[in-house]
Amino acid sequence: MKIKVLCTLLGVTLMLGFGSLFAKEAPGQRSASLSKSTAQEGFRIITLTNVSNWEYWVRRDGQSAHTPGGNSGGFYPAGTASVIYQDGLMWGGFINDTRNPNLVSLRVGGQTYAVGTQPGHYAQAGTATSEPVPSDANNAFIYRIRKDWQSLKVGDPALINDAASIFEVSVGSVTEEMQQQVLADYEWAWNNWPTTLGAPTEPDGTPGYAGGDQVIWFVANDNLANDLYASPPLGLEVQVTLWAYNQPGTTLGQTVFKRFRLINKSGMVIDSMFVGQWVDPDVGVYTDDLVGCDVDLSLGFAYTGGLTDGDFDAFGLPPAAAGYDFFQGPVVDGVAGQDINGNGVDDAEDFATFGLQLVGPGKVNLPMTSFGYFAAGTQIDDPSFDYDGALEWYNLLNGFLPEVNPTPYTYSLGPNAGQPTKFPLNGDPVKRTGDVDGFLIPPADRRMVLASGPFSMQPGDVQEVVVGVIGGIVNQPGGNNRNAVAQLKLNDGLAQFLFSTNFEGIPSPPASPDVKTAVTERTVVLEWGSNTARVAETESNDPLLGYNFEGYNIYQLPSRNSTLDQATKIATFDLNNTIDIITQKKFLPDFGDIVEVPVQAGTNTGIQRFFFVEKDYINDKPLFPGNEYYFAVTAYNVKDANGDGIVDTDVPEPALESNLNIIAVTPQGNKPGVRTGNVGALPVSHPAGNS
Repeated sequence: MKIKVLCTLLGVTLMLGFGSLFAKEAPGQRSASLSKSTAQEGFRIITLTNVSNWEYWVRRDGQSAHTPGGNSGGFYPAGTASVIYQDGLMWGGFINDTRNPNLVSLRVGGQTYAVGTQPGHYAQAGTATSEPVPSDANNAFIYRIRKDWQSLKVGDPALINDAASIFEVSVGSVTEEMQQQVLADYEWAWNNWPTTLGAPTEPDGTPGYAGGDQVIWFVANDNLANDLYASPPLGLEVQVTLWAYNQPGTTLGQTVFKRFRLINKSGMVIDSMFVGQWVDPDVGVYTDDLVGCDVDLSLGFAYTGGLTDGDFDAFGLPPAAAGYDFFQGPVVDGVAGQDINGNGVDDAEDFATFGLQLVGPGKVNLPMTSFGYFAAGTQIDDPSFDYDGALEWYNLLNGFLPEVNPTPYTYSLGPNAGQPTKFPLNGDPVKRTGDVDGFLIPPADRRMVLASGPFSMQPGDVQEVVVGVIGGIVNQPGGNNRNAVAQLKLNDGLAQFLFSTNFEGIPSPPASPDVKTAVTERTVVLEWGSNTARVAETESNDPLLGYNFEGYNIYQLPSRNSTLDQATKIATFDLNNTIDIITQKKFLPDFGDIVEVPVQAGTNTGIQRFFFVEKDYINDKPLFPGNEYYFAVTAYNVKDANGDGIVDTDVPEPALESNLNIIAVTPQGNKPGVRTGNVGALPVSHPAGNS
């Protein structure tokens, strides 16, 4: 059932003409939402990853993409509209329970609107005669680290933005106390990183995983499975690692990675097991969603049913798309003569990935083996919240409709219409070919499931599944609901490329310039050369990957919350060399396809580390005293590994630009009794560097 709730803020009714007026109630939801005040007491119960272009909440019991207040908790682009209401990992399998022979052998667990997992590990594994013993849930926490936390200080734009999203307030409302709270929690998590429970570390032994700039870890167990679909627990411990990269403006920054480690603590064999990534996507307004899948990419995705969306309109944006990719499925033994992952290698000779390492030969990772979808109140409805729901879920994980008796999905459109399939809606919504959503069931509130299996688990076995949460948006004229899917697939391609290399090298943009400002009545001075340590860091090269510093861009923006796509570039200062125009592949609405386009336009002017702003470049008018204006200075690099002055083309993204740290500046005259010298005579430091 859905309910419409008139939103009020501070007692004032906001009669807004867009979709955020309506909240939704999850069917059968029984898990309690934590209050916002509780979440702020240390963020050790619920937290979010927010250094990429996502804001994505996760709770210590496994609930994810859901805010402390119980609302949609996956926001993309960060700071804008929600695209995910809630998600979770589901599993199902058979167990011959010699301890309780009267209990059902088919068991299902995980997280949907109800949560069948509780915080903490299994302190004692089960045996043929004893149940697994869970640890004290009250002593289990969620840990969030950020590898640059020790360099952050109160007042840094990065720390202010971090605090704003986790406290769910505007940037202007962030206090010093909030920033101190965030820093204190990073310090606590870093110093108490629970490696003895399974929290991962980098090769040098420091907390982290895969070079992620921000990493979240927690452990849960399935002891509360009965609260989900009236099914006894299987005896699984689930260790969850999320990581993301502090590159919101790059392709890599459009993905959050999630690793699930499933450990069989039951003391018994689990057979015919499947796992599934369940998602309730709400892309903007929740009542008009569509979904689909790409079998070759092991990808499921969601997008709006209209070319525009009210929630995204409120931010001046076209609608985004959200997707989930099975980067790594469960490991199984390879069978000679088969190629189940479609990589062209005989499975008996192939290698699987586990823990960012290759294992084999004769091991393979299962791909997405089925895709399912359902819509509330339609002929394909949510599983019921009783044991029938467990049966429906297991059939769903096997590629059937969510019904008690196995019934196949069928293609709705295309040359195979009416034929059974485990991959419905696998058409192309961009080109509108094949089996695409919206015809059998009109756009509505959708759910989708990406499943992988079967496999078995012996007592003590560990399986690992890695899922990418991916966003896509074409934030330019012509951007719409369908070409957002094309951009999402392009973003997915880079994330899959890096995962296939086991993250052995992470392309990173330069460090953001440390910009200082000065003002007069009609002039704003931007200066980023006086912090010589930051200049050296920004203008350093990456000898491992061959990304070399190339230049600076200066932007004016229409608001404090603007994106790079909405910025007006007012100057570029780049090295005087043979590199000027840098191109890469992007989706262009005018062409309806992915094409090579310029992403940086240098002029070989030489490096300058200051700029005098003497007009409003957006409106082509003079600067007016008292008006607030918004500027940013970024740095960008280029891949030229051998230094021959030619841009390398062996990577999807040959140039990376630093984060957009927006500065608000207000031109004003001198206060009474204060005299200022000529702005042009302000001292500007020019540290050593190429020019």
